[in-house]
Amino acid sequence: TCVRAMGLSFRNCIGIAAGIDRDGSLLPVLAGLIAGHIELGTVTDPRALKMPRVKPKTAPLMGVSIGSAKAGFSDEVLTDYSACLSSALPGADYVVLNFSNEAAQRTLKSVSGHRIVNMARKEIRRWEIQKSVRRPLLAKLPAGAPGDELPVTQSIAAELDGFVLACEWPERIAEFRAAFPDHCLGSVGGVRSAEDVVARRLAGCDLVQVHHAYAAGGAAAVERILHDLEGGLEDD
Repeated sequence: TCVRAMGLSFRNCIGIAAGIDRDGSLLPVLAGLIAGHIELGTVTDPRALKMPRVKPKTAPLMGVSIGSAKAGFSDEVLTDYSACLSSALPGADYVVLNFSNEAAQRTLKSVSGHRIVNMARKEIRRWEIQKSVRRPLLAKLPAGAPGDELPVTQSIAAELDGFVLACEWPERIAEFRAAFPDHCLGSVGGVRSAEDVVARRLAGCDLVQVHHAYAAGGAAAVERILHDLEGGLEDD
């Protein structure tokens, strides 16, 4: 079933999570999947990103997760995000700022998080004006457990089109959906079956990403999940 989110049309809700293809080298294989999107990265060196000059029309939508390999926060970290963003923008359908890995443990309530998001939004706006093409901006972050304080403020969320939530609790996803009703929500973590996808969709996710299922079972695992969804499980 087609999913409309952030002004984009995904042919289904299933995506391949960042971490499977870190630099785009696997795109010739992944582009043949029937998934709705592929997320590359996390890219921390813009020189390593291998973006296709022309994406096949039948390929899934492509997102690029970007970050910095440096610990803490500094002007150098901000420069890393900016350089990776510039490298990703021409070929990506959307961009994800990664705040989830060990080197980027900064919540979106911090000054450093604000600087990164604000920089990315300004650069994307300039690029969109020049190219007359929209590029949605998301943030990937650990969602926390149900009942925890949300790790992002409404003011910084206003600069984002959505979130990729590292989360295995549908209840926590539902809390994000209640707090951010107009944002795109993606979920990654613990998705191994169509039942897992349905639970996250019912909690409010627009998109659901698989990582372990693909790493362990390849394209057949993704096709099995989609087959089960198309068989009516998502409508039950």
